[in-house]
Amino acid sequence: MNVIELKKMICVFLKTKTANVYPEDSVPLNAVLPYTTFSLDSSITDTNQKMERFTLIVDNWDNNSDTTALETVTGSIDGDGDKVSATGLNEKKYFVSGTLQASFYREGRFEITDEDPSIKRRQLRYEAQAYLT
Repeated sequence: MNVIELKKMICVFLKTKTANVYPEDSVPLNAVLPYTTFSLDSSITDTNQKMERFTLIVDNWDNNSDTTALETVTGSIDGDGDKVSATGLNEKKYFVSGTLQASFYREGRFEITDEDPSIKRRQLRYEAQAYLT
């Protein structure tokens, strides 16, 4: 699996949870809140060259003073953490043709203070393990 395929996989999944999804470096100037961004930071390949580990950062942004919708979408993206059939990214495993391609494990959930006090932001961080084929 390459990085482009992994990013596409992540974007497709996020769009099942919320409407406005952008790679972090591709948010349009006229983007309407609420929206979700994601980025794959830092990659490390294991010693056997069979798996690559990324840090996946998912940010949810809103300008509504009531954070109920923001917390709800963040919870939906994170899911229930079920190890067999996860509803969100936490513990999610992707298979293609019966072969494990990627898995995700939550590292943390954060409430981020934005420079603009009207902006509310929640961040999820995952270890993304992509298996090289």
